[in-house]
Amino acid sequence: MAPTTAEVEKADRLRLEGNELYKENKLLKAIQKYRESAKLVPNDAVPLGNLSAAYYEIMDKDMPTQPDFPNGLLEYLTPIFIDTAKAMKKLKGRFQIEAMVGDALDLCESLRFILYHDAADPSATAAIGTRPKEFPVLFDRVHLSNIPDYMCGNLSACLFVPPLPKSISSSHWQQCCLRKGNLFDSYETYLAEYQRITDPTMLKQLTQVKMISEFDDYQPMVEYLTYKVADILPMSHGKLLPKAPFFRWFYALFFRLALPFEYDGSGVNLIIYTPLNLTVLFHLLAHLKTLGYPAHCLSDVLLAIIENKVVTTSRSPRSSPALPEDVEYDNPERKLSTAPFSYEMKTLAVMFQNQHLHSHCHRSPYFLKAFTDTHSPCLTMEHTSSIIPPRP
Repeated sequence: MAPTTAEVEKADRLRLEGNELYKENKLLKAIQKYRESAKLVPNDAVPLGNLSAAYYEIMDKDMPTQPDFPNGLLEYLTPIFIDTAKAMKKLKGRFQIEAMVGDALDLCESLRFILYHDAADPSATAAIGTRPKEFPVLFDRVHLSNIPDYMCGNLSACLFVPPLPKSISSSHWQQCCLRKGNLFDSYETYLAEYQRITDPTMLKQLTQVKMISEFDDYQPMVEYLTYKVADILPMSHGKLLPKAPFFRWFYALFFRLALPFEYDGSGVNLIIYTPLNLTVLFHLLAHLKTLGYPAHCLSDVLLAIIENKVVTTSRSPRSSPALPEDVEYDNPERKLSTAPFSYEMKTLAVMFQNQHLHSHCHRSPYFLKAFTDTHSPCLTMEHTSSIIPPRP
């Protein structure tokens, strides 16, 4: 639709005002005028040309702070941080950045369950660390450092971080696949390797998370991965993964953690590290309960592993990284033995119920309580010992 006469006149007036601001070297205000003018007459090249010139001019300007005696790279970088700090100071009260050092998974859960205490409060001795009580517990942005958070893959980013962003459309968090990123030819391969998830739709069904990044066709994993919460909790049953594919997916993830792909050790640069162990499955089950998955389904899938009754079409990894088509492939249905891991899973269930969940009383999921009440005879702590012979 062509702009009206009034819109054209207003666009000309805004552009001329922008020209005057440009002459006075007030480039940011000039850019604002040019942008408003260009919106009114999108097919007119004149305001767009003015806007382009203003952007070029502002990008060509030097930083106001210059190094006095530059002897190296640090002297040139220091003024950039000084100017950034000065600009942020003007946003005092509106703009906050908190840098947290430690294991990202522990930090995320500590923030979620308020396990910190204020240093001024001597009575809060049960908390794991100190943090001023006026600090926020919900964030507009969460940035995971490159090292070592990316080594836990997509599973950690989609499991531990989602409770921290605010419930607004602009909130998100970022992660980077810095190491071994060249081994993944697509984002779907990254999902298949770490989560046994084959596409973004399945990711949303199982994590309540959606990817909002745009990927480069040549090297899709070189940029930051940006996520945001996709839906309110709990999700409606129609948005969850159906029971049969859910069981198949959970068994596939279990075997991915229990029986990782065997490397020959000769190609260090081709090894995709697997720092997570079976403990993460219990964090995952608790998260799935909050998403709306029925407690009886979660109990059934856990009990089948503990009692060595897994019958599935999924398999342990046959390649690394896993390809989405391999994860999706329906193998012949077989009973797969979980006996070597039965005691470990049983012990973890007891520990998670009796220790971890009691300390985080807000997150005690019903499925574990019902599970241990119903199957308490088999959920006793197992003690064993073995002698490891010395290496020759």
